[in-house]
Amino acid sequence: MVTKESKPKARSSTAAKKVEPKAPVKVTRSTPIKVLNRDRSPRELGIEILARFYMGEMDLDMVKRRALRYEGRTIGDDEAVLMLLSDMIRNAEDHQLKARLMEAIAEFYSILGQDPRRVLAEMHKTELGIFKEIGFEHVTISCKDGACPACRKHDGAKLSVEEALALMPLPHAACTRKVHSKAAPFCRCKYFGEFVG
Repeated sequence: MVTKESKPKARSSTAAKKVEPKAPVKVTRSTPIKVLNRDRSPRELGIEILARFYMGEMDLDMVKRRALRYEGRTIGDDEAVLMLLSDMIRNAEDHQLKARLMEAIAEFYSILGQDPRRVLAEMHKTELGIFKEIGFEHVTISCKDGACPACRKHDGAKLSVEEALALMPLPHAACTRKVHSKAAPFCRCKYFGEFVG
């Protein structure tokens, strides 16, 4: 009877190899800055918008579960964000809060690649109504930093509140400013009320 002799197993060394730590990188003013420009997901951007109104992921997930349980349908993050903001508009009594919520919806429409101008126009109409109610007679159009050339042309323009309501120059139709590369143009110009003294 022939038996196979087993070969002795090679012993692995139990001693761990010593790893040399990397030398720390010294950062100076001349060190180039590497910027990673990544477009974030609509969910991340939606949660960022909701956070302005003290809501977050739990609220988003709750709306999605509610839609599944009571309506029998599965909704996406984008629809859930819009539902939360729309519910807040319906329940808000303060007109300024309603205007801010409308702007948030318009911004989210822009992120999704949809035209936000209809919602922005409604927001500006609400703001002009507030100015009229307070007693402002004139408004000035003001652009934010980084505004597109089309918006900058109108920066500082003065109108009466009545003219602004009749003409509705905001949002600018030719605005090209985008939240990110895949977004639709989102005009951030605002009215500021002025008393004539």
